[in-house]
Amino acid sequence: MALSTPPAIRRLPSITKAHETFYDLMTNSPSTRITQGPMEELVQVLFSKGLKANGRDEYGNPPLHLAASFGYIYVVDNLLQNDADPEAIDGDGLTALDRIEALFEQAKSDPEKSIFNEGTLIFCRNAISHAIEEQNSH
Repeated sequence: MALSTPPAIRRLPSITKAHETFYDLMTNSPSTRITQGPMEELVQVLFSKGLKANGRDEYGNPPLHLAASFGYIYVVDNLLQNDADPEAIDGDGLTALDRIEALFEQAKSDPEKSIFNEGTLIFCRNAISHAIEEQNSH
């Protein structure tokens, strides 16, 4: 399954500045990425400024999808702790788990081009899978 970044969907109206900023932070090029600790602090600031764990950016992406797609494992964990829906569908019709599985496939088919190590993908997959199990057990 090929992933597009950003999803090729219509731009959504009425996106909060916090969601725009979150999208911008998540999608920085890997060479200029902010490290995990400061990113987690920035996400807390964005929550205080109106970021919603189940909100959407202008492309229809929930924050969880972006954090998982770009390997921010602590942000994934933080979003899940703030009630992000682990089964939410993005603008491409994919769940965050679908995106992680696609990244696994990409990493297997061309490991030299993968920006993620297997541990990052496994953490994200396990955290999201656990959240789905928790959600479905209630």
